[in-house]
Amino acid sequence: MNVPKPVPYMELYKIHIIQSGDRLDILSNKYLKSPKYWKLLAAFNGILDPENLIIGAELKIPTLASAQKATKKYPDYLSF
Repeated sequence: MNVPKPVPYMELYKIHIIQSGDRLDILSNKYLKSPKYWKLLAAFNGILDPENLIIGAELKIPTLASAQKATKKYPDYLSF
């Protein structure tokens, strides 16, 4: 099992409660203005299977500035 690497630069974040139908790409687009940050959300929250989110679980959403800083240093967290 692959354990996501820790993500730096994520001191500030919001909490989103996972609801039925939520997907990381949609949440990334909603909060971070682009679906390309879905891998960052998965890593930041320790999600190994992004297709099976747990309804009612808390998802930490970093600020856009934090996400941009992290993905600039670690481009593997971006998805196009």
